[in-house]
Amino acid sequence: MSRTRALALAMPPGLAHNLAIFDEKELEMKAKVLFWVHSVAGLLFGIAFLLFPVFMSDFLGVSTDEMGTIPWRFFGLGILAFAGIAFGSRNKLVQDVRTPIMLVFFLLYVGMVLLKLALIIFASLDPNIWMWGVLAFHVVLAVWYGYYLFSRA
Repeated sequence: MSRTRALALAMPPGLAHNLAIFDEKELEMKAKVLFWVHSVAGLLFGIAFLLFPVFMSDFLGVSTDEMGTIPWRFFGLGILAFAGIAFGSRNKLVQDVRTPIMLVFFLLYVGMVLLKLALIIFASLDPNIWMWGVLAFHVVLAVWYGYYLFSRA
């Protein structure tokens, strides 16, 4: 039996209830700090991987050419998505986290589609059938998340 639980059993009911609320608030405050730290770090690293992939890959000791920066940019989008999840969840209870999570994944898939289209149009990326399939899959997921996100509003 934990020390907090033993103290709660030995106290009058009103005082034990106040102790339980204090523990929940303390835990909620720690989670809030964790979400803030995660979202700030994710924002910084995600933007760095998205905008400066060569620097970041060299920073990690992985040399890459121009085409090798594409996966690093997708990695940056992923980091930004998780940072968005943390930021959107920082003040929420578990049952309230659904909408921010749907919004982040909606924006993630829209961003991935736009990045792939930009690579095809501006970087002369020659997409094969798999690239078109993945692009179509991401469009479907963006529309699906968007449907649930905006139909709940």
